[in-house]
Amino acid sequence: MVERAPRDLAATQFRFEAQADGTEVIRSVDHPTKVLAVDAGVVKLDAAGSSFRRETVRNGVKIAVAGGGYLKQSGAAISVAPAGTVFRLS
Repeated sequence: MVERAPRDLAATQFRFEAQADGTEVIRSVDHPTKVLAVDAGVVKLDAAGSSFRRETVRNGVKIAVAGGGYLKQSGAAISVAPAGTVFRLS
């Protein structure tokens, strides 16, 4: 879910962690034992995560999901779709 940032910014932050195969996992700062996982197109936090690759595009990055598709923000939800959202990372 994408929601207004709480007072505690850690709840809104994630870190990309490189894997040996060149992919990355996306780890929650607030819940360091959890990473982003994709299950049947649904994105969630889980102990066992999915692999991602960042693809640089003109205004930011698209986040490709290993196995196909991209992360897409639609309203307050994050899902997997053929055409993803361009994210600006800081």
